[in-house]
Amino acid sequence: MRETRQAILEIIRRRGSVTIQQLAEELGLSPVTVRHHLYALLGDGLIARVPLRHGVGRPEHGYSLTEAGERRFPNRYHTLTAHLLSVLKHMKSEADLQRLLEGLIRQTLAVPPEVDTLPPHLRLLRLEEHLRRQGIPIDITFEAQGEEACLHIRCPFSDISQQHPELCRADEQVIGEALKLPLQRAVGLPENNQSCNFSIKLNARPMRGEALEKGVE
Repeated sequence: MRETRQAILEIIRRRGSVTIQQLAEELGLSPVTVRHHLYALLGDGLIARVPLRHGVGRPEHGYSLTEAGERRFPNRYHTLTAHLLSVLKHMKSEADLQRLLEGLIRQTLAVPPEVDTLPPHLRLLRLEEHLRRQGIPIDITFEAQGEEACLHIRCPFSDISQQHPELCRADEQVIGEALKLPLQRAVGLPENNQSCNFSIKLNARPMRGEALEKGVE
């Protein structure tokens, strides 16, 4: 039972927020069993019930980690990263720092070159698969008859992004480059300091040259 609840926490951390049905499918359990474990995790204060985006009809709800739940996955590198960025800000111009961060993120993500040759739908799926293997909690869904996609990413810099937003800008730029499609922050989606949501027009003109250099708005 403890292993199942830990697996639920890990899925929620990876995906940001999930429904009972999504958990049931990923774990191979019945929704009733999943609901039982969620009630226990709610009682422990490790997860919270959150509203999810929905269309016509009843609102859908999911579950996300609370601060107590996040502390179950400690990351000792956040403090060091914050200190390094503070030092670099005194040593480099804003433009130089941005280029440096983008270069580091490109190296860290190491997106396979063959992704460039794929059509938009497959490029998105391949990128999602690759980033998940890299430990980046990302979830992509297709909407509007496959002409749009929604990208939800659990911020890997949530502990320091408020003091150093340049990290988010660099990450967003590099992901946009890999997709070769412009990212647009989604409107009407619940966002907090730990996650970002973007909408992607799959039939948009690919990002090239000057558009990439200017970054994603």
